[in-house]
Amino acid sequence: MKYLILLLLAVCAFGQVQNVAVSKQPSSPAVTVLTFYTSGGNPQYICKALSLQDAYTWAVTPSSQQGTLTSIAVLTNVGTATTSAHHGLQVNDVVTVMGSTTAALNATYVITTVPSATTFTFATSGVSDGTYNTSALAMRTTAARSNAAVWSIEQFTYGTSGGANGNPIADQWAVNLSNQNNGGTVAMTFSCDNRQNLGYH
Repeated sequence: MKYLILLLLAVCAFGQVQNVAVSKQPSSPAVTVLTFYTSGGNPQYICKALSLQDAYTWAVTPSSQQGTLTSIAVLTNVGTATTSAHHGLQVNDVVTVMGSTTAALNATYVITTVPSATTFTFATSGVSDGTYNTSALAMRTTAARSNAAVWSIEQFTYGTSGGANGNPIADQWAVNLSNQNNGGTVAMTFSCDNRQNLGYH
C-alpha cells in the first residue's frame, strides 16, 4: 500500500510539472528587431528600435524634412512605390498613401516585397493600372526605418575555431561616448544601415 501511495504521488507531481503554462509576452512598448547574419549563418548585428516612430513622409512635391516620392505604379493589383533615395522600409511595414486624385489609391497598405533600396510593393484593390505621380501625392509611415537614427545596435564577434561558425567571443554595443564616466550610453540613436561603421564597446 505504501508503494502504491508513493507511485500515485509521483504521477501527480509529474502531471503538475507537465501542466505548467509557459508564454512569451510581447515587450511594452513594442520593439522592432532586425537581425543580420555572418556568411556562416551566425547573428552578427541585432538592431532594435521602438516599433512606433514619429511619422515620416515622402511626397512628389516634398517639403523640408520629407523624402521624395517619385511615383506609385500599379499593375494588376500590385502597387510599386519608388522613392528617390533609400526608404529604409521592410516587408510587413505599413504605409499610408494620400493626396491621390484617384480615391481608391488613398489607403493604408502592408508592404509585401522590397525589391530594392528605393522600391517596395503592396497589394491594391480597385485601382486602375497606371503610374501615379500627381503633385499632391504623398506616402507616410510610422514604422522604424533602417536608415533613421532610432536604433540600438548589438554586435557579436566569433572566434576562428570552426571558421565563420566559431564560438562567440564578444558581445558589444554601439555606444554614445558623450557620457564616458558611466561607460557611455547605449541609446536608440544609431542608424541600423550604418552598423558596420560604428564603434562598439
